[in-house]
Amino acid sequence: MPAVKKTFFVLFALALVVAILAGGSAFLLRQKELNGLARLTVQAEDMLKSHKYEDAITMLKKVQAETPSDRSTYLLGKTYYEQGKPEEGIKYYKQVIEKYPDRPAAADAHLELAKHLFSVEHNTEAAQQHVLTTIAKLPNSQAADFALVLLAKINLQKHDEARAKASLDPVMKKPNSPARDEAEFLIGDLNMKALKSPDIAPGDETYTIQKGDTLSKMERKLKVPADLLAGINGLDDPRALRVGRELRVPHLNISVVIDKSARTLTLKNNGQFLKKYHAGIAQDDAALPDGDDYSVQKKFKDGKAWQDPKTNQVVKAGQPGNPFGDRYIELRNDRGIHGTDDPDKIGKLISEGTVALTNQDVKEVYALVEVKTPVVVKGHTTSEGNSASK
Repeated sequence: MPAVKKTFFVLFALALVVAILAGGSAFLLRQKELNGLARLTVQAEDMLKSHKYEDAITMLKKVQAETPSDRSTYLLGKTYYEQGKPEEGIKYYKQVIEKYPDRPAAADAHLELAKHLFSVEHNTEAAQQHVLTTIAKLPNSQAADFALVLLAKINLQKHDEARAKASLDPVMKKPNSPARDEAEFLIGDLNMKALKSPDIAPGDETYTIQKGDTLSKMERKLKVPADLLAGINGLDDPRALRVGRELRVPHLNISVVIDKSARTLTLKNNGQFLKKYHAGIAQDDAALPDGDDYSVQKKFKDGKAWQDPKTNQVVKAGQPGNPFGDRYIELRNDRGIHGTDDPDKIGKLISEGTVALTNQDVKEVYALVEVKTPVVVKGHTTSEGNSASK
């Protein structure tokens, strides 16, 4: 009897070991399958970034058939939406929200729906509800940062600039937020509007026009660019220089940062962000090397003459064919910040000129900088498949 029991125990132990090994193998196999599906999701996201929509859909459909997740469902919606099938995309966004309401992708789905409602359907109130849900669900996420930027746009549409700025401030405090660049362009417009307002702001002074004053005299006396002084106080008409009139005088300490990699020009006041502009940048990286010390050397209100390197013909300032636009801010010989009447040059690498802004933007910058205003150049020009604009 003891031998029978012993044999039974051994057989039972062997069966248990076999079962455990089989279960372990099944578990490992399942884990391998799940890891493979996770890799497929990542690969599909790469396909989406490369605009290879059909490949992305094929991969995501396979994941959905095996083990659907909040991320794969969201990516499927985003792929269809970017492919030009918004109804199909929105269907999957809604699936994410319904099936995975507390998962990270739900915040992304709420954000995408908000963008569609705001930009396409112009349903501001519905868009705002999705934005607020995004912020509430994952307040520290990238989706929440982009939602705050969209909330600022909604508030600007409602002419509520104070709330728009309040929405942008948290994003501006995060130097590495992917939404910061978009936030900077919005808050830059608000900053410039406030700067140009005739309303007295904290830190400003007032000045009473005296007999014999001219804009140039007041510029030297008050150390404020004449263009800005005139713009803020409406002094374009000489008759506005009325003795005894009180003017707003802002205190400015402007500096310029040119980022060749990002193709932007940023103004700072007292070291704080003021406004950012898209810019065309010379394709020759050596035209304006980074790391050198620069400052404004001269200002040309009517632009500057340009010599065509192919024909040696000189095109006078302001004449058709001159690529320097309405203003020219010289940083060193034949290198400067200038305007252009060709919007296709903005944000591109250019073969003529150094740093090109729209004529409207260069006038704004021109009014704020003075001779000796410091300029920092950083980054490098990279083609990235983007040919230079002529």
